[in-house]
Amino acid sequence: MDGNMFLGNYKHSVDKKNRVKLPSNLRRKVVDDSLILTKGENNQITVFTHESWENYISPIKEKALHNKNYKIYLRAIFASAEEVSIDSQGRIRIPPELSSFSKIDDEVIIVGIDQIIELWNPDNYEKEMVEVDEKLAEYHDYIAKEEGFLK
Repeated sequence: MDGNMFLGNYKHSVDKKNRVKLPSNLRRKVVDDSLILTKGENNQITVFTHESWENYISPIKEKALHNKNYKIYLRAIFASAEEVSIDSQGRIRIPPELSSFSKIDDEVIIVGIDQIIELWNPDNYEKEMVEVDEKLAEYHDYIAKEEGFLK
């Protein structure tokens, strides 16, 4: 990635070949012609650039040599990971296993989160955001306290 962040959320349709078009402002920030997709922790698909994948995976790989939990997690995300190409129309194909896992069918919510992108089933995303919105102040206060913003 070129140092820019992925931002925003977008609702897009998924075609019959399980392809989704990435929004142009997200696509512009991808320097490679492929992305890595894997299972996310809330039944969403997490999308990495090659650089963000390496940044995420490197410390986990290091600890997996000596920690069973890290090794199990590493195995799970590598087993579900797939590299997908961005076609000439800016689309990526969602692999069937990941589509089934995330319950993404004919529509998808695409969310930019700094160095990654998430792909969500619209109903699951809405439920997640209702819960997040209800607890946003609590999350803010926790982070502010942890980071020393609040004394």
